[in-house]
Amino acid sequence: MILDNELVMMDSTAIGTTIASIAAKGTVLDFGSGDKNAVGDTIYQRPGEGGRLVWNIVCEDADFAGTNGSVVTFSLVTDTVDTLDSTQRVIATHTVTMAGTTADPDDGDIIARIPIPATQAFLRYVGTMVTIATQNMSAGKATTWLGQMAETPVAPSDLKK
Repeated sequence: MILDNELVMMDSTAIGTTIASIAAKGTVLDFGSGDKNAVGDTIYQRPGEGGRLVWNIVCEDADFAGTNGSVVTFSLVTDTVDTLDSTQRVIATHTVTMAGTTADPDDGDIIARIPIPATQAFLRYVGTMVTIATQNMSAGKATTWLGQMAETPVAPSDLKK
């Protein structure tokens, strides 16, 4: 399987604001229906087999803001239906807890870089689910994608002469 830069699931997508809301956000990727083995069982794609496949989550275009203690959980899930609500399997999760009402994470911050195991099979559809818990959020946008590890941006003042 060849992977390219089109594996973006959320592209500066609002994370939502209402407590206890859980929803698929952004684009759901279609990895195909899979092949069959000798006895007719479906063999699903393992895109991590080539190595270095990472699920990246970045705060983009709107700082996260909410009540102290607000919790946002990102889940990378795979399913047999594109609504991600049938036989959903969670591949990875990452939780962000607000430590105050100010922006944290800020626009441009890398929230997580989670390697996908080489043995991880993806069902036909893959996407990002976002859950808001504990307290309502007032703002926040994120971009999530599968690909190479996101690099930490370096400000020009940080460069050595």
